[in-house]
Amino acid sequence: MKLINLNKASNNKDDFVVMKYAMKALEKFKDDLIGVELGSCYGGNVEEIATAWKGHGKFYGYDTFEGHPKQLADNPKDFEAICMDYWYKEDVFGREHLAYDYQRGVLDELGLDNAFLVKGLVNEHSCDQLEHINFAFLDMDLHVSMANGFKAVKDKIVKGGYLLLHDVVDKDHIPLTHQWYLDNVKTDPNYKMLSDNEGHFIAVYEKL
Repeated sequence: MKLINLNKASNNKDDFVVMKYAMKALEKFKDDLIGVELGSCYGGNVEEIATAWKGHGKFYGYDTFEGHPKQLADNPKDFEAICMDYWYKEDVFGREHLAYDYQRGVLDELGLDNAFLVKGLVNEHSCDQLEHINFAFLDMDLHVSMANGFKAVKDKIVKGGYLLLHDVVDKDHIPLTHQWYLDNVKTDPNYKMLSDNEGHFIAVYEKL
């Protein structure tokens, strides 16, 4: 792997959950797969899933490619605003590898023409151009962004498709994101929870 996967680096086991359900989607739907990661950060999941889906589907990574948009937080001191600061330190991963051009260059070098990068803030229309979605991973920390991301994917995900949400399980981790999740995803009758204990901060749903 050439691009950085933050959950793998965090050793929280959530990276295994992401790949488990990406592969389940491949097994279930076989071909014409479309997957998205909203909040793709350093691009590790985009690389890994696009590699696994090569010849079977497309994978899209949505991000600012400039850094965490902390200005969207209700309070600039809340953890949802500052949670990425550690990773951006020069003696950790820095900011250079966040850049769109860098990640696109790596993906092109690997021949991953089924990997696409979409630059900008996620909004409720971010996925309008996609015909359908078989797998969606939302990992944006900020409750405002997660809300927009859920609106963008929830009606696009096909029956039997997977929705994964990060940083929503532990109520003390990012409280506002956790509360948004309880109020908006856990109560949605169109989705069935498959697990919220396979990793650390991740919940997995299936579209009914």
